[in-house]
Amino acid sequence: MSVVCLHPTHQLYDLDREVAIEALDILDEACEGDNFLKALVLLQPQLLHLGEKGAALLTRFFSVRRGFTLMSRLGYLEAMLEKWDKVGVARVDGWVLYYGNTSVIRTHWD
Repeated sequence: MSVVCLHPTHQLYDLDREVAIEALDILDEACEGDNFLKALVLLQPQLLHLGEKGAALLTRFFSVRRGFTLMSRLGYLEAMLEKWDKVGVARVDGWVLYYGNTSVIRTHWD
């Protein structure tokens, strides 16, 4: 009998959307710790196919230097700023406040 242990990032691409969202939730919770967030940034997972939750986790990448560099290089920073400009200040403020403790407002460098 062989046992296969899948890394949660592999499950982000599962054809069953519930499995992919659950994997995303697990990774999101794990990224409360900076070391896990830094490790996830190194894996450069594709998250945008998971909607707003995926975009929210990507936004957290900005809170670590390597993530900020990666997201800027990929054009994600410019895209997010344009989106926030179109959505409006009220919506942006809510998102920034919600994620403020982990990504947008608090900035620290490795």
